This record gives sequence, structure tokens and C-alpha cells, in this order.
Amino acid sequence: MRGLGRSWLLGLGLVTQVLAACTGNITGDGGSGTGGVDIAGPNRPGSAGGPGVGVNGKVCGGAKLPAARIWRLTGKEYLASVRDVLGLDAVPELELEVEPIVDGFNNNANALSISTRFAAQLQKAGGILAPSGVSQFARYSGCDAAALADEVCVKAFIQKFGARAFRRPLAAEETAGYLDVYRAGVLDNKAVGGVLLIVQTLLQSPYFLYRTELGTALDKSAGVVRLSDYELASELSYSLWGTPPDDALLASAESGALAATAELESQARRLLSDTRAKESISNFASQWLSLQDPAAPLRDPLKFPQFAAVKDDLFREFKLLSQEAFLGTGATLASIFSSKSTFVTQSLADYYDLPTVAAGGTPQPTPLAGSPRSGLLTSGALIASWSRDVDTAPMSRGRRILDRVLCQELPPPPAALDVPAIPALPNATNRERYAIHTQNPGCSGCHTTLDGVAFALENFDSAGHYRTTENGKAIDASGHVENGGDLDGAFSDMAELAARLSTSNTARACLARQYVRFAAGTGRSGDDDCLIQGLVDAATKRGDSPTELLIALVTSDYFRARQLP
Repeated sequence: MRGLGRSWLLGLGLVTQVLAACTGNITGDGGSGTGGVDIAGPNRPGSAGGPGVGVNGKVCGGAKLPAARIWRLTGKEYLASVRDVLGLDAVPELELEVEPIVDGFNNNANALSISTRFAAQLQKAGGILAPSGVSQFARYSGCDAAALADEVCVKAFIQKFGARAFRRPLAAEETAGYLDVYRAGVLDNKAVGGVLLIVQTLLQSPYFLYRTELGTALDKSAGVVRLSDYELASELSYSLWGTPPDDALLASAESGALAATAELESQARRLLSDTRAKESISNFASQWLSLQDPAAPLRDPLKFPQFAAVKDDLFREFKLLSQEAFLGTGATLASIFSSKSTFVTQSLADYYDLPTVAAGGTPQPTPLAGSPRSGLLTSGALIASWSRDVDTAPMSRGRRILDRVLCQELPPPPAALDVPAIPALPNATNRERYAIHTQNPGCSGCHTTLDGVAFALENFDSAGHYRTTENGKAIDASGHVENGGDLDGAFSDMAELAARLSTSNTARACLARQYVRFAAGTGRSGDDDCLIQGLVDAATKRGDSPTELLIALVTSDYFRARQLP
């Protein structure tokens, strides 16, 4: 048995390395969409039959379904899954490889794989976490915690712990296989070694580390599959909570009820009303708007002596503000850009020149009446993330407004272009210093568009403070939007631009587009104007509600079906 144990551990070390060759999309980028098949009977969100992807009561004929795929958990999802299956209040500190960023998000299904380094990290994590799994033996087996040598109890543990880890029931042969793992791990008649090995093996299994979206046969002639009930439960939970499905959602999958549109919507609304949805939506907002890690923005303490003391409060404000803007009572898509309330401590209230709030370190809901700030785009954490220590980085700010808020792509500068250095000009404003771009014929093509929005936030310095002058000169934060549909035209400052964003279909469509990229892990490859407008229309018809946009997505064909090669 000792030799068999060593052989199994060697195999265990190779399991995740084999996965290094796997990428999320196992069928290419997907073919032409034919999602207008009957996903859930007569109550499906699209019209019955015909080509296209059904969303919000209509069929988008040119839209493509995501490809059938396997989708690796992100580090954040892995930790949430570990916490759930092991019943932990907090997960021990683990070293995990950082995910690649694709189109602004770290969960692109095609980009997530398991490198040799990550495989080694997962193997080490399995060893660290295994004792916590043993402590859950009674919970999952229904036996006494000391009954580790009773194979009937061990089998029950495997079935229930495994079902929780894999987010679906184990097949009989899987249960038998893990019972063999248990036996291989029992060394010197110490049964605990067998249970430890079960936990280590399960936590390194592809079925734990990956979500499958391979589906069940639906319309073979069209090459379309419907996600299985358990796949749909995982898709819904990881999209809205960033965690594995809970007991209620798994029960709905087990009964087959989740395949019905009404039940899927009901479950989605339940998930969105839970506090776990707040963490997921703030994660989306942080990635959508390119927030840095809270530890990253550093400012010269001589130039910005107050910044270090309020930096944590700035990032807490953004988290709470984004949660309220998307999921709060009465939240609207407009309020994401124009909300006139926020969450501040007294220190942050002083930093923002706001009225006094209740004492203590807990951020308090605070009105922004009379303040130049409104919505997420003027939060201090965002402004600091979009800036540099040396200056406000207006070109970086402008590019993010175009890319993240308006969904406009700017091409990179030509490789042979000699980009002129920005002159120091110590008594000039940033706008005067950067004027060299539009004066250079080689730069003006892109910079006419970029500079139009680049200085919109110029009233905010690189530490997020509001100001009206720079080097003794009045700041000019005016600009113009080009190729922005209903946003085209001039604006006087960020306050006016934010007000226009709050009523803009272009801004709403871009927000919906960014959320689809995040929730579906597709990046720009999943973009479709008809699908996106269908989501915006769903929100508009129901009080401009972000929740209704999310509901329209998760009940659409795009969420529930996959395209075969």
C-alpha cells in the first residue's frame, strides 16, 4: 500500500499539468449563431424556431452563441469554491498565478489555462487545504467524525463532498475511483491519510478547477447544445455570485426545474437579492473601469500628504458605491454615471470637502449635493487608478473613457511614428503641455478623438482631489465626443459629460457590452449589437434597472446554449 500511495501521489502531481494544454474554448471561436431554437419550450426568451439568439422577446439573427467549452476558475473563484466546499470562514493564504487580462477582464475563457507553475501551486494548495476537508468528514458523511476507517462512511463522504466540489452528482465509477484513492492513502493503518488524499485529489480534479459548458443535445443539425441543468446552475452562480451554486440552486438543477425560463428568472432574482451578488458586481465594476489593486496607487507624500491616510477609504467608497449603483433600491443605469450620493468616513468627507458624517470608521451614506462629483467616474479610487504620481495622465484617462465607457477602440500608434516628448513647461497646465500632440500631423488623427475626452477629469488631480486651477491658471476641462452616437458634441466639464452619459443609449449599450464580456468570458468576440440593444431595452422597459439588464442576459439563449464546431 505504501508503494501504491507514492504512485498515486505522482499521478496526482501530473493531473493538473496535463490540463496545461487545455484552453477554455475546445471548439474554436464558434460558428454562425443558430440560437433561435427552442431552448425551454414555449416560454423561451426568444421566438420559437429560426436562426439567431433569443433575448428579451426577440431573435438576433446575426448573433453568435458562445462556443461549447470548458472554463477554468479564476483565482478568486477558486478561493470562493474552496471556502464553500470546506466550510471555511477564511481561506489560508495561498500563492496563485495571476490571470491574463483580455479586453479588460481577467476571466476570459479562452485565455485561462493551467501552466506548469500554476499546477504546482494547486498541488501545494491541496496539501495545505486537505486537513480542513478532513474536519468536514461528519458534515458530508453523516457519520461520527472519528469513523474515518468505515468505508461505508467514507463512500458517503466521497459522494457528498464530491458532489459539492464538482457541482454535480458523482457517477458510480467516479465514487469507486475515489474509494480506491482512499485505500491507497491509508498508510500504516491510519485512515486519516486516505481521507486527506481524497480531499487533495478532488481539489485538483479538472471537474473542480473547470466549469464545463458542453451541454446536452438540442438541435444537432444546427450544432447547438443546451447547457445541462447543473452546468446552468454553475453558470448562473459564478456569473452573479462568483461562487459555486448553493443548495437551493443545486436542488433546482436536480429536479430539472431550472431549465424553465420562469424558474431560471426566479433563481436569478433570488441570487441578485443576496449579499453575495454585491461582491460580484463590485468585482465587475472594478474591472470594467480599470481600477488598480488598492495597494498600487502611490503618491508623493510631499505633494499629496493626505492621500495615504484615505487611500483605503477611497477604494471602500468605490466598492460600496458600485454595489449601490447596480443593486441598490431604486438603482438605475443613469445613477451609475450621475448618482449624487456616496459612502464616506469622516476622513474621506474632509478629503472631499463634504459635510461632517457620523464618527467612526464605517462609511456613511452621504449626499453629494453641491459637490462636483457624481457617479462612479468621479470617485477618488477611479481617478487615482487612472493617474500617475507625476501628473494626471490625461491621455490614459481619455483612452479609458473611450474604451471602457464608450466602447471605442483606438488603434496603437504606428510603429515608425516618432512620438514627441511632452515638454516640461513648469508654468503651463497639462492641457497646454499636451497640445503638442494635436499640433503634430502624425499624432493628430487619433488625438483629435482622444484629446476630445482626455481632459474631462482634469479638475481632479492625480490623488482624486478637486481643483479649479493648475500653476495659477484656470483649468479647462471642456471637450467633445466624436463617433459617440447620441453623445456627440461639446461638453463644458465632467459634470456635464456625466449628465449626458446618464441619458445616453451609447453609454448604456457600452455598459451592457462590457457586462456580457465579463459574465460570459467571451471578450470582444461575443459582441453583437442586436443582443446588446436587447439587454438595454429590457432595462429601459423596466425602470432603467440594471437588475433587469442582468435578468435579460441570464434568461437569453446566449446564456443558456452553446455552439458546436
